[in-house]
Amino acid sequence: MQLGAMFAIWYILNIYFNIFNKQVLKVYTFPATVTAFHFGCGTLMILIMWASNLYHRPKLTRSQLAVIIPLAIVHTLGNLLTNVSIGRVNVSFTHTIKAMEPFFIVLFSVLFLGEWPTFWIVFSLIPVVGGVALASFTEASFNCTIYNMCTQKFFEEDLLQDTSAYYSRKASSWIEEDSCPEYMLKSEECLRKERERVSHYLHSSSETKLLEKVQHELLVTYANWLLEKEHSGCRALLRDDKVEDLSRMYRLYCKIPRGLELVANVFKQHVTAEGTALVQQAKDAVSNYVNFVVVLLHPIL
Repeated sequence: MQLGAMFAIWYILNIYFNIFNKQVLKVYTFPATVTAFHFGCGTLMILIMWASNLYHRPKLTRSQLAVIIPLAIVHTLGNLLTNVSIGRVNVSFTHTIKAMEPFFIVLFSVLFLGEWPTFWIVFSLIPVVGGVALASFTEASFNCTIYNMCTQKFFEEDLLQDTSAYYSRKASSWIEEDSCPEYMLKSEECLRKERERVSHYLHSSSETKLLEKVQHELLVTYANWLLEKEHSGCRALLRDDKVEDLSRMYRLYCKIPRGLELVANVFKQHVTAEGTALVQQAKDAVSNYVNFVVVLLHPIL
């Protein structure tokens, strides 16, 4: 009876702890600090129990400490990662994944201790593994959140930095050597290849971030230089009716925030210059016509 009551109290407190812990981590998103607070409270309670003789302080030898300390470190990391998980996904799903502990205990016992399980132990793990697999498959927050957290932390940040550096070097070389149409062709090809790489090797959530980096380095950084190239920029393309190149320019810059404003400014300058030239030509023509008439009628007058 007493043992059953202790189990019941433990379950009730554990349920309350996990639910309250989830509420805390939703508001205060710092799992390491929360974990440190948990262990601090636990340490304080143990010290009080030792000081009040509710529990006798154990006497540990150095050899025992050498064994206990690594286990304590691993246990601390386990609690930290549990809090990270609870903060990211549902509490129920976190504990569903933790239900895989028996499977890994058996696996590591074989790998490190050489203890092979009996048939019945392996058979008993089948519903555990199957249930966790089913829960993982149907839990969308696991599939997306955990993947994104891992890729962003360990891969995506470095990938974006390296991508920016690579295309920065390329752009600084191309802008000096190539005409505006050639530069745009290379930029369009680079964007196409990056989209293909994302579809083959990365998660779809990385596509927007990666393409923004490429667009910034190739099309934003040197936008004014590219659009105003003297013999091949936007004005030259408008003057020579290069419809295909102008279409490519629109496709590239319409996907960039306020990108078309840059093109529109050059277009406005071109229209203003061409219109002013036409007006001046008309004025010159009228002036020449008047002068011609005056010269023609001068002998008569």
